[in-house]
Amino acid sequence: MDKQEFLRLLEDALRGEQTEAEIRGHIQYYNAYIEEEMRKGKTEEQVTSALGDPRLIARTILEASGHRGGAGGETYYEAHEETQRQEQVKQAAGRLTERGRHWLRVAAVIGVVLLVLWFLAAVVSFLLPIVLPVAAVLFLLSYFRKR
Repeated sequence: MDKQEFLRLLEDALRGEQTEAEIRGHIQYYNAYIEEEMRKGKTEEQVTSALGDPRLIARTILEASGHRGGAGGETYYEAHEETQRQEQVKQAAGRLTERGRHWLRVAAVIGVVLLVLWFLAAVVSFLLPIVLPVAAVLFLLSYFRKR
């Protein structure tokens, strides 16, 4: 969906529930947001798709401002929007944030360091029973040769 269609659907969903000034403020906000994201290199479709359904956004705006439209029963569209919102939440939960990726890298480095230390300890524990007696014998031989 393009920007104009998104803004029109948002405006239609808010009309009759809020004042013209409030609606204009919301439309200006989302218009500026879409423009800003497009300056970052995204297409209109990418931005509006990431925002989701404008009717759901309008419903959220109305609920946040204390307005409640309708008779209280959930319509097909409301149920569909709720399902879409839940799917978006599930998808977002599956993605790692930049901070999460950073900590994943830190954990990987710590894991590699611990693996190297474990390997060195295994080598030393294998060689120590051999090296210590040989070193002791060599030390004693050199000690008695000097006398």
